[in-house]
Amino acid sequence: MDEATAAYLLGEGFTVEHIESGIVLATLRRMQAQMQEGASQGPVRSLRYFEAAIREVLTDPNMTVAYITNCRRGIARALANSKKPMGAVAG
Repeated sequence: MDEATAAYLLGEGFTVEHIESGIVLATLRRMQAQMQEGASQGPVRSLRYFEAAIREVLTDPNMTVAYITNCRRGIARALANSKKPMGAVAG
């Protein structure tokens, strides 16, 4: 299924970089929503989950390399903070 989705996206003119950036964007948004809601979401089971974000990367002029880099940093910070012991203050 994921292979078919990837082939479809590549056939539509998306690059591997577009796909990767869309995954980064959707992952950060998902993590932020999870932190705000305080509830765990189920696992992502398909590349199709990311399709809207992948399309957004290609069509939204605000989705620059710098923006996606900042999203990557946000994911790294969130992961680092999630590994701190209870009561630790994020820095």
